[in-house]
Amino acid sequence: MIQTQYMTLLAMGVCGAVLGAVYDGYRIILREWRLLRWLGATVDFLFWIFVFAGVMGSLWWADDGNIRIYTFVLLLLGYGVYRLLFRKIVTGSTMTFAKIVLYICTLLYKLIKAVVVTPLLLLWRVFTSTIHVFYVILVKIEPILLWPFGLLGAIMRWALGPLGRWGGSSLLPVKRLWSRLANMIWARKDKD
Repeated sequence: MIQTQYMTLLAMGVCGAVLGAVYDGYRIILREWRLLRWLGATVDFLFWIFVFAGVMGSLWWADDGNIRIYTFVLLLLGYGVYRLLFRKIVTGSTMTFAKIVLYICTLLYKLIKAVVVTPLLLLWRVFTSTIHVFYVILVKIEPILLWPFGLLGAIMRWALGPLGRWGGSSLLPVKRLWSRLANMIWARKDKD
């Protein structure tokens, strides 16, 4: 029985100190890494799940999960010892760790941007500029390339001009019939 009480005292004291250290650590990380601030509520929720699981696991190990009033007093005592003795060490090392990780992430971002993103953007600009130059060249040489076809079309219109005028007036009733049939088909589709 006395062994169980000592185990509970040790487990809850250590648990209170660890929870204080974890709380300070993740608060410092959220403060230093602005990108993670929008995860604050999620991290808080996960922290309290961690607290519950840690405390209940420690209680289960030390005292078969029995919760008593002195359990909370021991948790607070462990947290108080952490605040008095270890808080400056934990916050300082966490701050240093967060700054080192942030520095490494910034270097990786700059490296990826310099090695991957910037060359891809440069290739894209070269590609679009090349396409634009080809387009401008094609627009400039299009009249030159199509000039023989325009000349051929003008010769054909001149040669077939009288036939086209005669054929156009003689085909007028066929055009009207075709137009009426098309209107009837479209009218049926609109009704459906």
